[in-house]
Amino acid sequence: MTIRRYGSGKFNTVLDSYVYATSLDGGADEELGEADTFGWYGVLTGGDDLLSAVEREARDHDDELTEEEAELLRESAGVILSEDSQGFAYVDYFDHKRDLVKAWRRLEEEYEASLEEDGDEDEAW
Repeated sequence: MTIRRYGSGKFNTVLDSYVYATSLDGGADEELGEADTFGWYGVLTGGDDLLSAVEREARDHDDELTEEEAELLRESAGVILSEDSQGFAYVDYFDHKRDLVKAWRRLEEEYEASLEEDGDEDEAW
């Protein structure tokens, strides 16, 4: 088997849908933004806890992860999820914790900059 495509809809893969659902059930480790403005982002650290939670989510849907899906999660240092104003959700998988941390910090900086820009626009009026 392989990593299964989700088909048309909110997610790219079946695995992405289960990871996203896991972030809603247990909450992301950290979150920022809102889907209607900057976009919503959440980070989940990887490891056995994430794999177990996603496997539970799949079982709740009378499904199980393929070997490749489980391996991707097992080998991931973590994931960053995002959702846009159209309701589409994306999951980026990171092999190394340093890359995950760098990507999350970059998002935090972009988010802070967007808040400052919004504040500047408010002051102009």
